[in-house]
Amino acid sequence: MSAVKPLPFVEARPSVVFVDDDAGNRQAFRSAFRTSMDVHTAAGIAEVWQLLATKNIHVVIADERMPGTRGSELLAQVKERFPKSISQSPG
Repeated sequence: MSAVKPLPFVEARPSVVFVDDDAGNRQAFRSAFRTSMDVHTAAGIAEVWQLLATKNIHVVIADERMPGTRGSELLAQVKERFPKSISQSPG
């Protein structure tokens, strides 16, 4: 009989970055989900890179219609640079 292997460490709460240029949307997302997950918000791509470089982020959600970089473009870059993060665009 083989020894039972311990499960890998799993953090208690998922960590998510919500990316939107609209401050009201960022605040609404934080308010809605702050009790069930660690919520980080970003207004643009520079903030996303900083968060991904310094935090253990599980999921990235990005608005598609942002000035400069579209959400889908940002998520493609996230997937390439941080493949362990899950990326999602709500629209």
